[in-house]
Amino acid sequence: GAIPLAQVTDATLLDELRRRFLPERLAANPTAVKDAMPGIRASLLLSARYAPDLGQRVCCPIFAFAGAEDPVVSAADMDHWRERTNAAFSSATLPGGHLFLLEEPRPMVEAYGGVLRHV
Repeated sequence: GAIPLAQVTDATLLDELRRRFLPERLAANPTAVKDAMPGIRASLLLSARYAPDLGQRVCCPIFAFAGAEDPVVSAADMDHWRERTNAAFSSATLPGGHLFLLEEPRPMVEAYGGVLRHV
């Protein structure tokens, strides 16, 4: 089978991230790539091992964010989080792709500020 992304070389992983969703301006910054690689690998490993207990719900509100141009996770995918809480659920679609927070942080900061005003 295919080698899990968490186990490939940094160069191979970077090529795959570029192909899928990583903006070139981020991929072209060697310091940013080096600093982000441990977190990216940890996220991939966590994602590969995660097996949700679909019978469990949290008792706190969930506010889900999605990038409008995200090729990995759609805004509609965020609605599945509604089923994970017994409390309020809401979501927002923001400009950008999978890494919308890194691409343009202001809309996320403003949206999150609005969420916090209602908590």
